[in-house]
Amino acid sequence: QDPNEMNYQVFGLIVTNSFLPEQSNALLNSQYATGINTVSELLANQLSRYLTELVAEVFTDVSFISGVDFDLAYNYFENTDLTNIENSYIGNEFQFNSSLRLIEDKVVLRLGGNYSQTRSDGLVNNEFFTYDVVLELVLTQDRRYKLRFYHRTEPEFAGGLQTRTGIGLVYRHQFDSFEELIAGIRSAEKAITFK
Repeated sequence: QDPNEMNYQVFGLIVTNSFLPEQSNALLNSQYATGINTVSELLANQLSRYLTELVAEVFTDVSFISGVDFDLAYNYFENTDLTNIENSYIGNEFQFNSSLRLIEDKVVLRLGGNYSQTRSDGLVNNEFFTYDVVLELVLTQDRRYKLRFYHRTEPEFAGGLQTRTGIGLVYRHQFDSFEELIAGIRSAEKAITFK
């Protein structure tokens, strides 16, 4: 009897060749997820700032510690499969990142973790914990060159976790304008041109 609902179902029949779940439930679930994520982001930001200030206050007298930062996050997500409601799932994700800067920011240690869990029909389908460890050492006075060591785990598409370990050399240069960037590229080209 509702023309909007009828149009919605006709659209579902044309596109997916089946009826769609009621539009009001999908909209309510979407608003629910948005509300949870908005409130959790606000709380996580406040908690991260409070934790950073608290730990920084504890280490104020330690001369070799330049700074400490914490970043916490929580996300609620859901995937509603409109063609097959049995493929729908909900999930939670907790993230933690921290950085410890030492010796006037010449050494930076970053630690992070991510816990994710998805459920369908009340059963846990997928659950994993990943972590990230990065150590950066500043090599030059102008801070353009850094040596980076890292060890991290990442989820694979086929399931399971993949571990990556490596070392790299990082070069960083900042430009104040686009023209300065172009001039820097041209001078670099002239420097490496062989005559």
